[in-house]
Amino acid sequence: RDPRLPPGWYVAVDITSSNMTTNVTYTYYTGKGEKLRSPSEVAHYLKNKLVLLPSCKNLPPPRPVAEIPQLSELSPADRVHVKELMLPVVDMSSPVIRQIETEIIHQPGAKRTGPALTN
Repeated sequence: RDPRLPPGWYVAVDITSSNMTTNVTYTYYTGKGEKLRSPSEVAHYLKNKLVLLPSCKNLPPPRPVAEIPQLSELSPADRVHVKELMLPVVDMSSPVIRQIETEIIHQPGAKRTGPALTN
């Protein structure tokens, strides 16, 4: 749990390694069990400017929120994976954004379809 976020919120940190590369993914969960996948989504959510996907709603925490450690309770080894929480500015003039489904396709020889990309 991070004191920089509203009460009841928590952050999941997923660390994966492959080919000598470590990837860290941060997912933010609201007190209502809503999954936010970036600081931009957090900022828009806090200003009621985010349309959530149904698959990102009503998700139970992995354990009771009170049992999820506070940021200050993390070990030094775990704390190195906690990044600075920098939220973009979202105000009345900011547009409403929608979450989109994301999928990475790993197929050898796969080609992009659709219009050509230009610079």
